[in-house]
Amino acid sequence: MDSRAVMKRRGCQALLVSIAALASTVSRSAAATDPAAATMLFNEARHLAASGRYPEACPKFEESQRLDPGIGTQFNLADCYEHTSRIASAWALFLDVASAAGGTGVLPQGKAKRAQARKAGECLLSHT
Repeated sequence: MDSRAVMKRRGCQALLVSIAALASTVSRSAAATDPAAATMLFNEARHLAASGRYPEACPKFEESQRLDPGIGTQFNLADCYEHTSRIASAWALFLDVASAAGGTGVLPQGKAKRAQARKAGECLLSHT
């Protein structure tokens, strides 16, 4: 891999990390149907993802999101999709996360975060 490709990859990774930080600062949705089960699934999925077992983690993130929608779960699901080569789905979710974070009033720099998510999506697509 040439140095430009390495630099671009590092830039994409840094961008995704900043979006992860954004996701952790925004509160979860109040429309919960089973927060306890969702939390259990989320924790299991995080453990699986940390072990590189993304194909097993994605369905748990999906079910956690269905039971108790939250921006952090949505971000982790997008990351999971990225690691399982579901690039278009990952990009769409990353954009949704940035958009939701920008619309909460928690982070006034919503436009910048949406631009970061778009850039992350472009980075993801450039690696296919």
